[in-house]
Amino acid sequence: MTFRPGDKVKFKDEPEQGVVVRIDKNGYVIVKTTDGFERPVESDDLMLTGIDNMTTLFEEEKTEEPIEEKEMAAPVEEEKSEPVGREEPRIFLGVLQRNEKFAFYLINDSDYSLWFTFSTLNGENAARMLEKGLLEDNTKLLLAELLPEATTTLFIQCILFGTPFFIVRPTVDRQFPFGINAIPRAREFKDNPYFDEKAWLIPLVRQSLPSEKITVDKHQKEKILKEKGDLSGRRMMLRPKIAGNEPIEEVDLHAETFLENPSRMSNGEILEAQLARFEIALEGAMRNKQKKMVFIHGLGNGKLKHEIRKRLDQRKIRYQDASFKEYGYGATLVILK
Repeated sequence: MTFRPGDKVKFKDEPEQGVVVRIDKNGYVIVKTTDGFERPVESDDLMLTGIDNMTTLFEEEKTEEPIEEKEMAAPVEEEKSEPVGREEPRIFLGVLQRNEKFAFYLINDSDYSLWFTFSTLNGENAARMLEKGLLEDNTKLLLAELLPEATTTLFIQCILFGTPFFIVRPTVDRQFPFGINAIPRAREFKDNPYFDEKAWLIPLVRQSLPSEKITVDKHQKEKILKEKGDLSGRRMMLRPKIAGNEPIEEVDLHAETFLENPSRMSNGEILEAQLARFEIALEGAMRNKQKKMVFIHGLGNGKLKHEIRKRLDQRKIRYQDASFKEYGYGATLVILK
């Protein structure tokens, strides 16, 4: 006979009664007797006498309630937002002259937000922080007002980002000379949509001039020209030439025209200074939206001409030999537009 917990039983060979508690793993029926002890008994030695009230917990079959099928909720589609940065960012360093000082602004005319630092360089790898922070999209911020005292190098860095999605752009990492020997010229200041007064707007994001393709370090080239030549005055002035009705800027890269003592410099130092002068003049022409300019490099061993044209190729800027009649074979005409 099969017993289940809760059955009332009595022993066949003994005047003892009890209630079945459980069936152990060896098949013995564990009976709790009237004296409160539990005894293992073989099922053949027991007789069923009744069912205890607790039997209902085991005897009655539970009627399982049918599980109501709940309609699965449709998955919530993640809202798709347009990434920030579909249009090319317009980010500038704005310079305004206010009495004896120059005010420097960071202008963010884009949908990006900017983490930025603005510093002066004090040596090869040392900088002094002037301003840092977060600039929201489509705003501008005054960074500093500086007197043009000892010539130094201004250093600005920016990281462009948006939330929650944005198009990745290269970080901004630009350097500019500033001081008594590097004062912005009056012709640089023009009417603009960001200030009521004229300002010099220096683009920090240059799509046509990737910074990674410029092999001459900007801080180094400023340092070379500062130590070996004059950054201001007649040596850095571009002399206009007239071709028909179109003025063309002419930059003479012969060492003796802008270096103080080229005879004391090695060929490598002279070449580095010439390339630094070339890049400064080229960037100024592009900033001023000039159409053409001529670089006079001479013949020599052809190294300077080769390096100039290699850099123009990197920027995808058109060029050709300048007029043989006027310059011989030692000049390159650069076509910016």
